[in-house]
Amino acid sequence: MTDTSIVREAGIDDADAINELSRHLGYESLTVLVLKDNIETILASKSDKLWIVEQENQTLGWLHAFSANRVASAAFIEIG
Repeated sequence: MTDTSIVREAGIDDADAINELSRHLGYESLTVLVLKDNIETILASKSDKLWIVEQENQTLGWLHAFSANRVASAAFIEIG
């Protein structure tokens, strides 16, 4: 076995693991159905990306990045 973590694009099948991590991190508890809808919206977006971090088939975290456009500044990538 290796201790190497991998980063990959997230999918709908990651909803349960993201939901479990969210609860441990103190985020408001969502139903898995709502979370799946949120993930589908993010995956369909041209300005959002969602990645999963795994180690030995266990989800350690996720990263949601999106394009932030502001009137008075240049666009930038924000981590949500």
